[in-house]
Amino acid sequence: MTIMKNSGRINKIVDRLRSNKESTREEASHELMEISKGGLSLEKSLQALKAAAQSFPARRYDFQDSSSELIYAVIRNPIGLLTCNSSFTVDVVG
Repeated sequence: MTIMKNSGRINKIVDRLRSNKESTREEASHELMEISKGGLSLEKSLQALKAAAQSFPARRYDFQDSSSELIYAVIRNPIGLLTCNSSFTVDVVG
């Protein structure tokens, strides 16, 4: 299944998004977008969301943002979130 095959890469991608080398960050971003097409498991979705809360080095262009891309990877094909058997709540502050 695609979800399980791709899900083990998230931590490595996050590490590469933190790289000091611009080309490494760009390659990691492209890989993240590729694996997100097939959906991420619940566990990997949560890992990506947790990582998105951290800071990352600036990207090549101002409109690029690693945290936003991690969130997009989760919601792009939310198969992991939709197959979750437990419920959870989100507190909205504001």
